[in-house]
Amino acid sequence: LFLPVFLLATQFKIASYNVENLFDMKKSGYEYKEYLPNSKSNWSKKQLNIKIKNIARVIKDINADIINLCEIENKEVLKKLNLALGIKKYPYMYYKNHNRAIDCGLLSRFAIKSSKTYSVNLRFRPIRKIKLKIEKKDFTLFLNHWPSYKHGVKKRLEFAKKLKQLYKNEKRFILLGDFNSPFEVRKNGWGKAVNYLFDDTTSLWYDIAKKDRFSYAFFGKKSAIDHIII
Repeated sequence: LFLPVFLLATQFKIASYNVENLFDMKKSGYEYKEYLPNSKSNWSKKQLNIKIKNIARVIKDINADIINLCEIENKEVLKKLNLALGIKKYPYMYYKNHNRAIDCGLLSRFAIKSSKTYSVNLRFRPIRKIKLKIEKKDFTLFLNHWPSYKHGVKKRLEFAKKLKQLYKNEKRFILLGDFNSPFEVRKNGWGKAVNYLFDDTTSLWYDIAKKDRFSYAFFGKKSAIDHIII
């Protein structure tokens, strides 16, 4: 998901991309069994290089100034991906190493001023707050990868409520990532969590034709579960 954003006189492009489990070749103990190096899963150096090459091609085509990447194992593999961009590699990177399998990372053409981590539930990935400097102004990003569908609406609502607390005092901010919560609320309440944010923010899905509002297909059902919210 990528869209142009206007801030004062500066136009920049921001994107969020779930790269679907970018693991390295080192065994740290937190890997999913499908990504144990050189095991029955066939996850190998060759497969890693193919995956990085394909992801890098997409990132170069998007050509965003800021890109949030969901499902990155660690800072080292993010560096490897950035180097694969060649002359289009980003000067600034963010990744906070942690005791879990995957988390969000950031590539940026704008300087990263500071970062903070906010845990909502220790079982799940935290919310990452990143301060950037754009046109001599502070600008805040909140990187998100909320609990998946199987964990239920209540768990995602915990993240929505925490996120609202965090951004309410920010002047310029963007919320982005894989919220695992669709743009439109479904009959079972799926989507309720991200819609909790919409009373005082704007979803950039509104800038896209309704038929194109999707970033994911679950058993053939298209959903917009990745978001950029301002």
